[in-house]
Amino acid sequence: MKQARKTITLCVVLACVALLGYRLRNSATAVKIDSGYQMIMGTFARIVVMAPDEATGQACIRKAFEAQKQVDQLMSYHRDDSELARINAQAYVRPVKIHAQTLAVLQKALEISARSQGAFDVTVGPRLDLEKRAAEANTPPSAQAIQEALAKVGWDKLLLDPNESTIRFTVPGMRIDLGGIAKGFAIDQSIRALQAHGALGAMVDIGGDIRCFGQAPPGKQHWAIGLQDPQVAADDTDAQRIVLILKLTDLAITTSGHYRRFTVIDGKKTSHIIDPHTGQGSDKLSSVTIMAPDAITADALATAVSVLGQEEGLALIEQTPQVEAIVMGNDTRQIIKTSGAHRHVQ
Repeated sequence: MKQARKTITLCVVLACVALLGYRLRNSATAVKIDSGYQMIMGTFARIVVMAPDEATGQACIRKAFEAQKQVDQLMSYHRDDSELARINAQAYVRPVKIHAQTLAVLQKALEISARSQGAFDVTVGPRLDLEKRAAEANTPPSAQAIQEALAKVGWDKLLLDPNESTIRFTVPGMRIDLGGIAKGFAIDQSIRALQAHGALGAMVDIGGDIRCFGQAPPGKQHWAIGLQDPQVAADDTDAQRIVLILKLTDLAITTSGHYRRFTVIDGKKTSHIIDPHTGQGSDKLSSVTIMAPDAITADALATAVSVLGQEEGLALIEQTPQVEAIVMGNDTRQIIKTSGAHRHVQ
């Protein structure tokens, strides 16, 4: 028996040594390739890849950007030729056949809407359109106009048929805006493309929504992401703008807040995140950071928590497996974390 135990122990040690040797060789030969920034989905996108060689890395980057462009073609709210534009134009008149990717995003959107009691709602398009017109006119929308827009909003008014891959609106004038979830999905599609084409590790960033996997850059154990201080002005380049460094391994992170994106109407700032229940800009929290296994979940939940606020929002995250949150209020630099968030802080 003792001899058997010694044999098993020796095998385990040899296996660990072999694995360590493989990782060291892998790390030594891997190359880091940075795509630089490109415009996609109305914002800046960047991919950093660890690959066995230059050619593989460049091929991975091309495939990842192709994946992002396909999502943009399907789900852009601002392209007249997107599938989403066709949905918004036709879905009240008849069921509209949709691409499998669009169906997957809408199914996830409805799931998050149900779990957040409608705090996340992709049908908020009519209210966002009203806000855009008000900004262009520099005149706040009237209470009546807001109520008329909200009458066309409601995730329960959106009917999906997964068997037929169709969507239908139950109220005229409804419009879907996937801005709070499509970037996350595009990042996840990028990660799949990178893994399929030989990347050893990568970071994909679309407009500040990020997901990392696998081997980190040379000399690093993790992919490191800085969390900005929302109380510091956007043009302040002081290093104190970073309040936390987060270490990511096979994880996605999304930060939402009204400190960078907002509408100014008649001198007053309004958050770009609209509460689907009240029609008002959501300003309960200045910064919401969500960490999740995939970017689509992190993207949607960041919006949901921004609308729900600290107490309800963090309660939702605590009930969601493998997801953590870090939030900051409007009048304080106090950082509030969910119970497992400390594991991701450097």
